[in-house]
Amino acid sequence: MMQERLKTLFFIIAPIGITAALILLWEWAANSGVIEASKYGQPSKIFDELQLWLEDGSLWKHTLATLAVVVIGQLLGTVLGCALGSAMGLSKFFNAVFEPFLIFFNAMPRLILFPFFVLWLGFGDSPKIITVMLVVVTLITVTVADGVRETQGDLVANMRVLGASRWGMASQVYLPSLTLRVTGASRVTMSYALQAAIAAQFVGSESGLGYLVNLGRQGFEINMVYAAILVILVLALILDWLLTLVENRATRWMPARR
Repeated sequence: MMQERLKTLFFIIAPIGITAALILLWEWAANSGVIEASKYGQPSKIFDELQLWLEDGSLWKHTLATLAVVVIGQLLGTVLGCALGSAMGLSKFFNAVFEPFLIFFNAMPRLILFPFFVLWLGFGDSPKIITVMLVVVTLITVTVADGVRETQGDLVANMRVLGASRWGMASQVYLPSLTLRVTGASRVTMSYALQAAIAAQFVGSESGLGYLVNLGRQGFEINMVYAAILVILVLALILDWLLTLVENRATRWMPARR
């Protein structure tokens, strides 16, 4: 028992220790002139940048701007993907109609459509949200369609023999079987959504973490870029942790997760 605890403690401490050692080595190299601080950055300057953002409130402003685009785009993409995926999984007609479009959008980088959305809708949040939604919807649609097809079989036939209504089939068969798939896929699409939101905020934005990255890039402020990237990484970890909690709660009925 003690050996297992020590092993667990080691796996927690080791990454933290390695990261701290690399940061100290980086700081020493920048201070001693081994590397050019203006080109490669300096940890102390990065944290100074973060402290400045905290003091003037810009950190929360830009983080919330990115978070709003990610969450709204993720929700819209998930809802639309669930609807399209269910239709494609249940109906051969809908599958034949929508599958060519799905293949097209899956093969095409959705970010190349962003300039068109800006041209049509302006430089507000709408083009960014639509871009994020298109990034999310394809994977969710494929996941749900495959899940519906795999669900159909003896279980569905037995439920129909027992006189289950459409609502009963949806709530007791399809919904539980798709819950794990959608929540698992959402952890993947959330990372894609965050990347799309950051990239979209490079163009014509006045707020957001992507705006901060682009502002630092244009001004050759490498420490600002690193600071914004650090915030993005922390935000990504928090979002993944929250989705893991949702996944565990939504699938707690499964014997393997008890």
